[in-house]
Amino acid sequence: IQASLNGVLAQRLVRRLCPRCKRSEESSQESLTALQLEGQFFGPLGCQECNHFGFKGRIAVHELLDFTAELRALPAESANADRIASAALACGALIPMRSSLASKVRQGLTSVDEALALLAH
Repeated sequence: IQASLNGVLAQRLVRRLCPRCKRSEESSQESLTALQLEGQFFGPLGCQECNHFGFKGRIAVHELLDFTAELRALPAESANADRIASAALACGALIPMRSSLASKVRQGLTSVDEALALLAH
């Protein structure tokens, strides 16, 4: 497997804010720090379009690990998952789920609370 593996992709779904009724809201500093964000973002309100939930549909968030030549050698050295993950982060071969979530929050596609709920699992 080591020779043929190019990458690993993990995907989760989060609820998409209703584009019709999403509203600007202030999040706690603790919440923003967890996602490494600053500023004011959007949250759910609820309207007839979304059946008063504030969300309509789902969007995917991803974590991508690109197996570079440097990372391919680690399993042969019996490296554990933590060592592989830290090496991947150091060389830029890992795009963490947290980054993908933060991007979706910045774009106004999902809420801070929805992102944090996913991270809590």
